Amino acid sequence: MSLTENEGSLLGVIVRLEPLSSYQLIKVFEESPVAKFNNSKGAVYPQVRRLKARGFLETATTPDDKKASELVKTTDLGREALRLWVQDINHDHTFLPDPIRTRMMLLDLLSKDEQIAWIVDMRRLLEEKKREVEEFAEKTVLPFGGVVHASAIAGLDVKIEYVDRLLRRIVRPGGPH
Repeated sequence: MSLTENEGSLLGVIVRLEPLSSYQLIKVFEESPVAKFNNSKGAVYPQVRRLKARGFLETATTPDDKKASELVKTTDLGREALRLWVQDINHDHTFLPDPIRTRMMLLDLLSKDEQIAWIVDMRRLLEEKKREVEEFAEKTVLPFGGVVHASAIAGLDVKIEYVDRLLRRIVRPGGPH
């Protein structure tokens, strides 16, 4: 009954918003500033089919829907698989891949001016993401949503602080960091 991270995330959205169509599910992930996994039609539709095949989802159609859109919702088995997924935490979850951190390790490949431009641009992007997450949090109500969004903001604040320190280090190599 184990779920991948993508399957757990997908099933988690379904359990909160069910019933919904696969198209609606894609839109939820597209609109979220914090949920980032492959949410293309080419990924979501097959994943929904696999979850249905495993007995974690069931489908229905809306009688008044002229398109006869298929709506999915979790089964009892799907809810149990999701409960087990939530409980399954391990050491790998504590330090996730971070493309910003990876690029920072290679900043020495850039000139000083390019490094400064990169840092300034990265800080701008982090501030934009922070505003996006804050706006999303204001209009989204979920159980523990406040804690989740506060965690996302704290993570962004740490990255902003780090790029600020990195900028000071590059601008004044011998100065305080």
